[in-house]
Amino acid sequence: MSTAMERGRRRGRWMPTRCQVERGSAGERTWRGAFANRSGGAFSDVAVEIRFLDREGRPVGGALGRAERLAPGARLDLAAPLPPQAAGVQVWALRWRTADAREEAGPYDQWALGLLQA
Repeated sequence: MSTAMERGRRRGRWMPTRCQVERGSAGERTWRGAFANRSGGAFSDVAVEIRFLDREGRPVGGALGRAERLAPGARLDLAAPLPPQAAGVQVWALRWRTADAREEAGPYDQWALGLLQA
């Protein structure tokens, strides 16, 4: 099991750079998110798992993102249809490989959905 310090170190390697909701002309909603590699080295075999949650915190959908390689400073963009009952978003898991190890972080606390864009 990871210590709090190890979890914080792992979390510091990633930065969410986008979390927003866009509404289409027919009223459909799309979630768009992005994560940046803040470390000094490249990551390989990157996977991001996002959960969309209802007002009670139950999963109602999600998004998956993958990249074979993510250079330092590079960004992984994600997009997914947003279920009507979704009220929050949660990073469920971040997984990646470094030159030395396979690492994983999450789940993280949920937050309210981002800005609604017309």
